[in-house]
Amino acid sequence: MLISKRPPIVFFAVPKTASVSIETAFAPHFDMVMSKHPSLKHMNVRLYEASLANFVTRRVAKSPVRIAVMREPFDWILSWYRYRARPENDGAENSSKGVSADEFIRSYISDDPAPWAQVGSQYTFVTNKHDELGVDRLYRFDDLPRLAGFLNKRLGQNVSLGRLNISPQIGDDVSEETKRAYRDFASKDFDLFESLG
Repeated sequence: MLISKRPPIVFFAVPKTASVSIETAFAPHFDMVMSKHPSLKHMNVRLYEASLANFVTRRVAKSPVRIAVMREPFDWILSWYRYRARPENDGAENSSKGVSADEFIRSYISDDPAPWAQVGSQYTFVTNKHDELGVDRLYRFDDLPRLAGFLNKRLGQNVSLGRLNISPQIGDDVSEETKRAYRDFASKDFDLFESLG
């Protein structure tokens, strides 16, 4: 999460949406950078509104523009699969080593997902407790130059985004049946992503 006083901006770092690249490029130009602990770095809208929004609006920025990035949901879940399967995660409870992409998604949408398939939801991340969109500007992951352009204009900078924290490429074949089941399960994610221009 990145917070700027002038101009007033709150950037929500949705996991697996280039948040490391965005933070690395723009953090020097923000007043508050929460990047060490995952629960702070990846604070969602609901937690922000419950615990931090009052402080920010009273002490940092009265009416900050809230922004976030959303990735195409199928691409997002496969990115999580690849990330959890990376070699440096071997032996961890949330390692998906030896698990197929199809198995990963099947576990994710199950009633009792395995530790390696507990990855949350983009829709839940960017919505408030009333199930309403909690950000003012939601950018598509496949259109990051628009986000960079917005931030550069607001911050008076000319920063370029690099590509960091890229997960290894591994086989990620998924059956049509699993794809359909995932789309049904994550229908709010798909609907929200498809509504973005």
